[in-house]
Amino acid sequence: MNKKQGIIVGLIVVGFALLGTVEGVVKPAILAKEQRYEAEQRNPLTHDFSSLRKFKSKYMGDISNFSHLNEALPLGNVPKSYALLPDFAAEITYEAVAEGLSEQTRKQILQYNPTANFVLIDNLQSLRVNLDGHTYIVERSDVEKWYGVALASLQDEGAWGQEVQSRLEDNQFVERFYTQNVTVK
Repeated sequence: MNKKQGIIVGLIVVGFALLGTVEGVVKPAILAKEQRYEAEQRNPLTHDFSSLRKFKSKYMGDISNFSHLNEALPLGNVPKSYALLPDFAAEITYEAVAEGLSEQTRKQILQYNPTANFVLIDNLQSLRVNLDGHTYIVERSDVEKWYGVALASLQDEGAWGQEVQSRLEDNQFVERFYTQNVTVK
């Protein structure tokens, strides 16, 4: 084998080694990171609120925006349908049972998701959530009173983290929110 052939063989070996590293190490690490991020987006305690900025709207009438916002929130992976109702109300009907969802996580989501909808959609006044055989109704005015601030101020990630997300770890806080702000039918 001459020098030129040796260089070519060496380059082929290095190429296969690099390909093996990319396919066997780098891609699986990237995939694991993406899967971890997706799992975090299904939990209100670890959800990335900053990913929702693109869904900010003055008007609830944009059903495409409304549906994309709710697909990006916890329970976004559960099949659902949407309806826009009179009096600036919207309805989300989850078409499948939210399996494995603890009562505490359900209450956290019923605080997190409607609050996110009200913070990001300016004229949405009421949200009805049909989930596992129950209808949960949350009103913007109640949520605004609960937090004691204009909901628009919670669009800031720091304010959202401090006023909404970090407080979800306090079971008594979540229970009080649920009792005082969620009507169950």
